[in-house]
Amino acid sequence: MGYNIGYCGNKIQNNTNTYVTTNLSPGYFGRWIHIALMGDPSLRMHYIAPPNTVIVTEDLNNVMHVNWSASAETVDGYHVFRKRTTDVDWTMVNPTLVTGLNFDDPTIVVGGNYEYMVRAARDQQTASGTYQNMSLGNIGIVTSHATSENIQHDMFSLFPNPSVDHVYINLREPMNADGLVQVYNSLGGLVINQTITEQSNQFMLNVGELASGVYYVMINDHTCKFVKK
Repeated sequence: MGYNIGYCGNKIQNNTNTYVTTNLSPGYFGRWIHIALMGDPSLRMHYIAPPNTVIVTEDLNNVMHVNWSASAETVDGYHVFRKRTTDVDWTMVNPTLVTGLNFDDPTIVVGGNYEYMVRAARDQQTASGTYQNMSLGNIGIVTSHATSENIQHDMFSLFPNPSVDHVYINLREPMNADGLVQVYNSLGGLVINQTITEQSNQFMLNVGELASGVYYVMINDHTCKFVKK
């Protein structure tokens, strides 16, 4: 699986480390281009019809619900990207290819204006191999009302807070498989003891059955407090 020609041209023309000698002056040969890729790198040999009408809404738990209309062509699925309206770079927020027409993003912890872009994708067969081809993107805009009540910690972030049904946890670094997440009530009683079965830096705790009150999430001896409504 490879990338399109525009990506390859960008990598070649911005190369500063591969095949760069250290025997001469530092970084010598950096950005030297030995293969010229002529033309507009945004042009494509294989176009895919993009999805239509991207609509983004926010619920009371500050989870973003992204919905769109299907591409007019047969595709394998869709990728969802996000950025603040003031940012330049996009970040892919779906961990795997989305095969439906909606995606929920619970990872926003700071309020503000955000843009979501959805691109259709499929494996493109060519004479020289296969690559994942993506369409142009359609964009939906939303204003998040996430507040500073969402807990930030050196090791992880926890939101929403207060919570009704679910607590989402984002780790600064991925947790190894078989990692342990524990939740204690205000009396020190263990109420949730959950093992993470795969390496991840994001997961969800179901707190819907807990009584209203104050609870503490502990991960590797680091603790954050949250309120269950």
